[in-house]
Amino acid sequence: LLHAAVCLLLFSALKRYLERDAAGVAALIFAILPVHAEAVSYLTSRSELLVALSALGCWLLLSATRARPRLVAGLACFAAGLLSKEHAFVIPAFLALSDWVFEGRRPWEASRRRVYIGMTLVALATLAARTAVIGAKVSGGVPFFASRLDAALGWPGFALRHYAWPTAAGLGLCADFTRAGSRLVVAASASAWLSLATLLAGAGACLIGVAKRRRWAFWALAPSLFLLPTCPLLVPLDTLGAERFLYLPTIGWA
Repeated sequence: LLHAAVCLLLFSALKRYLERDAAGVAALIFAILPVHAEAVSYLTSRSELLVALSALGCWLLLSATRARPRLVAGLACFAAGLLSKEHAFVIPAFLALSDWVFEGRRPWEASRRRVYIGMTLVALATLAARTAVIGAKVSGGVPFFASRLDAALGWPGFALRHYAWPTAAGLGLCADFTRAGSRLVVAASASAWLSLATLLAGAGACLIGVAKRRRWAFWALAPSLFLLPTCPLLVPLDTLGAERFLYLPTIGWA
């Protein structure tokens, strides 16, 4: 039911930026992507669906509104996402990219200022509540990689093999929750450097495209922002990755 609700919200959101038939096809592709099996069928992955509902709800409610009821509803939706999973902190960045690429608007403009101020206040309030309950220290366990260099060389290849390929082909799906018994040191192999170069080239092309307000760049980059909280290049975690993390990023693929 949650997955169906996400797909319906996605269709409603995409209709703003695509022709109706194209939006319907994209939502249908999203609905049946094999790589979503883990996120949809695992009870412990329900937070992925809840964050998706929050992100799409914010996109619908806060993208182009001056009405106070929609603003309040959008901020409430954002707060619900923050209480579901930390990935919701990425929603303002996703919304800002949408504003810029599709409307040419910036967060600090008068027409958008109160939306982003409201989201900032909600995020700070949520952080304060979390700190009061669980404390300020956050630990991701023993880091999977021995260093940031190892992470930079190891994670891109993993992303291409276990994220990009299963998403595109529906093959090679594997729910792998391996944790590093001892921190992994990645050999500086040619394939590791090639994977890193491929990832950096793709990210660079998307950033240039977004700067020029190219829609293809938004679809490639903005949904992928939801992978950042689980990327070992930025956050040293004790697990390498999981297919459930692809639930929101695959909006771009669809």
